[in-house]
Amino acid sequence: MTGELDDLRWTKAVDWRDLGVIFLLATSLRLVYVVCVQFMGFSQFSDALYMHQLAGSLAAGEGFTINGQRIFNQSVGYPAFIAVFYAFFGVRVEVALVLNSLLGGVSAALVYQLACTYHSAAEGAGIAARRFGWCVAGLAIVYPDSWMYSGLTTSENLLVPLLLGMVLVHSRRARVGDVAGRAAFSIGLIIGALAALAALVKANMLIYCLLLPIEWMVSGRRWLLLTLGAVVAGVLLLVPWTVLNYRASGGHIIPFAAIAGTVFLDGTNPEARGKPTDLYRLDIEKDGKYSEIELNRLRFQKGLAYVKENPAAYGRLLALKLLHGLSPARDYAYEYGGQFRLFIPWLSRWLPTAYNAFLLAGILVFLVLGNRQSGIWRNGFSLFASALLLQMIFMAYPRYRFPFLFVLIPNSVLGWWLIGTRFRRTLSRFASFLTAR
Repeated sequence: MTGELDDLRWTKAVDWRDLGVIFLLATSLRLVYVVCVQFMGFSQFSDALYMHQLAGSLAAGEGFTINGQRIFNQSVGYPAFIAVFYAFFGVRVEVALVLNSLLGGVSAALVYQLACTYHSAAEGAGIAARRFGWCVAGLAIVYPDSWMYSGLTTSENLLVPLLLGMVLVHSRRARVGDVAGRAAFSIGLIIGALAALAALVKANMLIYCLLLPIEWMVSGRRWLLLTLGAVVAGVLLLVPWTVLNYRASGGHIIPFAAIAGTVFLDGTNPEARGKPTDLYRLDIEKDGKYSEIELNRLRFQKGLAYVKENPAAYGRLLALKLLHGLSPARDYAYEYGGQFRLFIPWLSRWLPTAYNAFLLAGILVFLVLGNRQSGIWRNGFSLFASALLLQMIFMAYPRYRFPFLFVLIPNSVLGWWLIGTRFRRTLSRFASFLTAR
């Protein structure tokens, strides 16, 4: 328990001037990027286009619709957030891109603040706390995926700061096991509220939410009270949208979006190789008797049938998905429709891949060489496991792991520093050996 408290203790030594500079740098660079994207005529597409259209409908008072049709296969959080500003400034995609840039600046500042909570672990690895924070912030500021999503009206822009907020509260209150139960319940409420908001934005982070109570239990914290508080807040915030969906869908419980079955079948059919196949339609769809919600459930059942029919093949598919999940492959959106999101083919293809490889290598080294008794290691494991499990259950989309990798930037820096420390020690021993001879 002592080790956990030492490496997760909140520090008041956060330099607010640093936070301001980081926010301004990250926001300014993203603004320049989105201006270039718009100047080059890059358009919104796929889910990004749907989000823009849904936000416009909400701003116009037409509900969660596109062309008058109620939508159930998208989450409400990000369009609702954008819609507030569309109502004031007009339904223009530029408004959303400016907001995305600001959210990117907030995310960079928050990950710097998270690094400050890891100051004991950083100093133990031989890194000065402020230098560690700036290394983390620098990686966040220039993160290629973060830049690309700033130019797209996608929910990842809002999901990242919410997920960072969850981890920050979790880290800041590491000593909740030593304080009154009422405080533990209150912290659970805060984490649950942030988790519910994040789930309304994108349900990707639900696996992480399920792992948190296990982490609290292993850490010796008041896990029952923390979990109870989180559940209470989550239910209260999710019920209103669930009730609205229930009424609009004619009696279906749809807490977030009716899309999981479609994605599951897309990644779990006989042709699946770990990546999207676009093979998710059923023969019965030709009859036109089923709603999209019913089809989503039938697709999920079909995917499960493939698993039961050939468990060995599904096991091999899971292994392949794991390999894809650990690979540094870039998001297909970098080249969607011939739009090179980093302006030229070479940069669009190789810079994100190299950056992802750097982050993933550092995270893996941290998980192998880091102190497994520490709270930082446990939370890093939970975050990384959530990203991998998500990709193994559905498919190995790089975008699924992006929010988790952003939050894990401090862990990656620690991992690379551990490599450097081991290398310097090895060189020192070798030099001593040569001197002794």
